[in-house]
Amino acid sequence: MAILITQVDRTSGNYQDVFIYTINSSFNGISGDIASAKIKIFIPDMMNVYLGDINDPIQDVIEEDVSGGKNIIFDFGAITDLGIAVRIGLGVTFRNTAYNGAEYIFHPEMIINGEVILDDVSESIYLEVNTRFEISRKIVLPTTNPAPGGTVYFEVILQNFGDLGGRIDNIEIKCNSTDGLMIDTEFMILGEDKSSNEFQDISQDGILGVVADNNVTFTIPNYYGEKYAFIYKAIISSDVLAGADLNTALNWSINSTNQSDDFHTLALGLPEYSATISLYGPDYTLADEYICYDISIENNGNQILSNVNLVDELPQEINYYEFSTGIFHIGAIEQEINAEYTILYQTNNGLTGTLGPYQTSINTTVDLTTIIDENDSISTLSWTLLQLGIGVKTKKSPHIKGVVKSTTPTLTSILNHIELTWIESNETKINIDNHSTIVDNICILHPRLIQNPSNVPVKPGERITFNIGATCRRSHLSNPILGMILPNKLKYVGNVVGVYSDHFEQNTTPVTPPAIVIENFNELGETFIKFDFSGEYGYNFKQKSIISIRFDTEVNTGAQGNFSTTMILNTSNSTGFIPSSVNVYRDNSDIADNVLVSKNYAQSDEIDSYILFFVSIVSDKKVKGMLDLTFVEEPNIGKTLQGGEVEYKITLTNTGNADLERVEIVDILPHVGDTGVIEHAVNRGSELRVYQVSEVIGRIYPQNQAVVFDISYSNSVDPVRFGSSFNVIGSDDNWMNSVPDNLIDIKSFKIATKDVKLLPNETLEVTVKTAVPVGTPVSNVAWNSFAADIVYKDITGVEQHLLAIEPEKVGVQVVESPIDKGEIGGIVWFDDNYDGLFSDVESGISDVGVVLYDINGTPLRASFTTPNFQGDSGYYLFNNLDIGQYYIRFFIESNQYKFTKQMTNQSNGSKANMQTGITSIINLAITPNVRDVHAGIVNKDNRSIDEILNVNNSTRHMMKNVIYNQMLISMKYEDVIDLI
Repeated sequence: MAILITQVDRTSGNYQDVFIYTINSSFNGISGDIASAKIKIFIPDMMNVYLGDINDPIQDVIEEDVSGGKNIIFDFGAITDLGIAVRIGLGVTFRNTAYNGAEYIFHPEMIINGEVILDDVSESIYLEVNTRFEISRKIVLPTTNPAPGGTVYFEVILQNFGDLGGRIDNIEIKCNSTDGLMIDTEFMILGEDKSSNEFQDISQDGILGVVADNNVTFTIPNYYGEKYAFIYKAIISSDVLAGADLNTALNWSINSTNQSDDFHTLALGLPEYSATISLYGPDYTLADEYICYDISIENNGNQILSNVNLVDELPQEINYYEFSTGIFHIGAIEQEINAEYTILYQTNNGLTGTLGPYQTSINTTVDLTTIIDENDSISTLSWTLLQLGIGVKTKKSPHIKGVVKSTTPTLTSILNHIELTWIESNETKINIDNHSTIVDNICILHPRLIQNPSNVPVKPGERITFNIGATCRRSHLSNPILGMILPNKLKYVGNVVGVYSDHFEQNTTPVTPPAIVIENFNELGETFIKFDFSGEYGYNFKQKSIISIRFDTEVNTGAQGNFSTTMILNTSNSTGFIPSSVNVYRDNSDIADNVLVSKNYAQSDEIDSYILFFVSIVSDKKVKGMLDLTFVEEPNIGKTLQGGEVEYKITLTNTGNADLERVEIVDILPHVGDTGVIEHAVNRGSELRVYQVSEVIGRIYPQNQAVVFDISYSNSVDPVRFGSSFNVIGSDDNWMNSVPDNLIDIKSFKIATKDVKLLPNETLEVTVKTAVPVGTPVSNVAWNSFAADIVYKDITGVEQHLLAIEPEKVGVQVVESPIDKGEIGGIVWFDDNYDGLFSDVESGISDVGVVLYDINGTPLRASFTTPNFQGDSGYYLFNNLDIGQYYIRFFIESNQYKFTKQMTNQSNGSKANMQTGITSIINLAITPNVRDVHAGIVNKDNRSIDEILNVNNSTRHMMKNVIYNQMLISMKYEDVIDLI
C-alpha cells in the first residue's frame, strides 16, 4: 500500500514565521505500470511557498496557476524502479495580504496515472499577528548640537516592534514646535516607507505633512509596513541664547485613540563652522599611465558656510585631458539641492578663465583639450560656491583625469594639493588635503569575490556561479593572476565569461585567459582554478578598473553541510602589495609555487554557504527465470519450468545526499497464501512455493567492494520484522545468523549493513537463487517482494528512519517445456527395505546433491533435491535440455551412507551405481522426457530416517568439491562459480 504522511512543525505564527512541512511518501503496493507519478499541493494566494530539498527521484517541480492560488506538483515521471521512499521538505509563510487569524490546511495528493489514489490532511495552521508600533524622533542634521541662527532637520519614525506585517489604521502624528524654533514652510515634508524589502508598504509614500500654527501634522490612512519616516526642517532663532534648551512634544493616535507622547529636548550649542575635504588618487603609478583624482567635501558643522571655494592645485607631472563637475546634495536626508556655480581655471602659461555656470544637481564632463592649447597645461581648478548648507556634501565626486608624463622618473613623488575656503566672521577659513603618488611598478591588491546564489541554501546538482576579480582602487594592476580554491563539495563546470570595466574608457579589451584547473589541489580533494593574465594574455589594468571573471560550479552528489569559498590574487612578477585591510593567504605546501607566483597572496573575504539536507532512496526487485535472457520486473513476469531455477535481485540506491547509516532488507519467499512483508494483510497471490538453493549474496556498487553484512535466515513465513511505522510485526523470533543445514527449509532471509554506510549514489545489490518444485502446474505464479528499513542521521546528528518501503512484487510463472527440448528428473529416497525399489510408503530426502553431465563427462548443471508441489521430499528435475545423451551423478556422505542396489530396468528402481552414484547413459533422442532417474539411499549402520535427513549438509559440500575439480578441466573459473 502506498503511504503519504504529512507533518508540520508548528500550528500558528506570524508573517515572518516559516511553517515547515515534511511529506513522507512511498510508492508501495501500486499494481500495474506507473507511467506517471505526482504529488500535488494547493497553495492559496495568501501564502508564499519555499521549495526545499528537491532531488532525484523527483524529475521536476511544476508551479501551476489555478483559481485562488497555484498547485505545486512534484513530478516523479514514470516509475520503473519501485520501492521509492522520499522525504520532501518545503516551507510556507503567510503573505502580508492575509488577514489576521487566517487558516491554511495542507492537503497533498498522490496522483498515479492521472488518478488521485491517496491524500493526506495535516492539522490547520493559523496566522496570529501582534503588532507594537512606536514613535521615535531624532535630529539627523546637524551632526553636532544645533546652534542659534542655524537649522535643524528632524526625522520622525513610525516603527513596528511587534510581529511585522500587522496593520494599523487612521494614524495621526502631530509635532508641536516651540518659541525660538520655527518650522520651515518652504521645506516640502514627504513621508517615505523605509521597510526591509519583505515588509514594504509604499502605498503611503509621498504623503505631505501639513504645517499650521508652527506645528506639523502627518496623517496616514493605514499602514502595514515595518518602518515609515518623514523629515521636517526647523529654523532656530538668532535671538535664542547658546546653551538654552528648546522643548518640543509629539502626540499621535491610532483610530482616534491617543498613544504615548514623545518629548524632545533640543540642547543648543555654540555656532560651529566646519567642513571636511578629502582627495583620493592612486598610491602608485607609472610614466605614461592613466591617472584619476577624486574630491569630496562636506559641511559637518551647524552653520551655513558662505563664499565657499574649492581649489585643486594640480601637479605638473601629469597631462590633464578631462574633468567632471560632480553633484552636491544634503547627504543625511539624500535631498538634492539646486544652485548654480562657476569653475575658474588657470594654466602654467598664465591663462585664466571661467567655466559654467553649472548646476549642483547635474554632473557635467568638461573636455580640457578644447579649452587649453596642447603646449599648455592646466595648473588650478577652483569651484566657486555662494554657500554650503548644513549637511551638504558631494554625492558624486568631482574628478580629474590625465596621463603621467613619459619623462617622469621612477620614484618621483607626485603631490596633489587641494584647499577648501569660506568666510567666517569676515575672516577666511581654510581646510586642506594632499595626496602623494609614487612612480613605481607596485600593484596594490584588492581581490573581489561574488557568489550567486549567495546566502541561500543550495542542493546537490545545483549550479553556483562565481565572479572572481579585482578592483584597482589605488594603483594599476599589471598581469594579474586570479585563483580560487573550490572546496571538495563543489566541482568546476566552466562557462567562463570575462567582464571588465575601464574607468578611462579606452578601446582595448583584455582577452580572458583559459582556465587552468588542478584537481585534488594540495591532495585535499579541493580544486584550484587559475586565470593567468601573463604571456600572450598579459594585460595592464589601469587605475579604477574592475576585473570580473564568471564561471560555473556544481554542488557534488552527496555533498552536505557548510562550506566556505574564497579567492586569491597576485601578479605574475610578484609586484603585488597586500594592504593591511586585506586578508593574506599563505601557501605552506610549496606545491602552489608551480601554480601561482609567490608564497603570500591577497585573499578575499570568505563566503559561507549551506547545502540542503536530502534523504531519498530508490529500491527495486527483479526476477529471472530459467527461460529469461535478462532480469524482468513488474509488469512483466519471469518464465521458468518445473524444477527450474529462479533468481531474485534486490537493489537499493541512495539518491539523496545523506549517508545511510544502516539498511535492513527482509524478504519472505513465496508460498501458497503468502502476504506482503510490510503489507502483511495483503495477499500476494502466490500459487506455489519456491525453495532457496543458494546462500544470499550482497554487494555495494559501483566500487563492488567486499562488504561485511549481517545475513540472517528464518524457517518461518512470519518472522519478527519491522512494520510501516517501525513497529514490530511477525510472530516468530527465530532468525539464525549462520546458513542452516537444509537450505530448502529457509522461508525468509534478512540482510543488514554492518559497520558500513551506503553513501550517496551507491547501490546495495542482493541476490539469491531458488528453485520451483517439480510437479507445479503450468501457469502457476509465485509472487515475491521485500521490505527495507533505512536509518540516517539528520543535520543535528540524531538517527532517524526513512519510511519503511515495500516495492511492487515480482512474479515468475511456470510454463510448458519447449517441444524440442528434453528433461531428466527423479527422486532420491531412503530405501527402508533395501530392495532398490521406491514405494509410496518410503520417504524422499531433500537437499541431496545432484549433478547433470554430458556424455563426455562435463558437468552441466548442479541442483539439490527439494519437495515437489504436493510437499513430498526428494525431487529434482533438469529441463530445457538439448536432445542428446547425458548421465546423472548423486552425491552422498559415503562414510555413513551408501546407495541401494541398482534396479535399472524398473521404472521405480534406483538408477545410481552402488559404488559411484553414477547412472547409465540417458538418451533423450529415444525418450525426451525422462522422470524416473531415481536414487535410493540406505544407512550402513541401519540409522533411522530422521538421522539420514541430516545428511544434506555434508553431502552438499562434497558435491561442490567434486563439481569444482571436474569442471576446472574444461571451463573458466567464473563459469564454474556461476554454475555452482
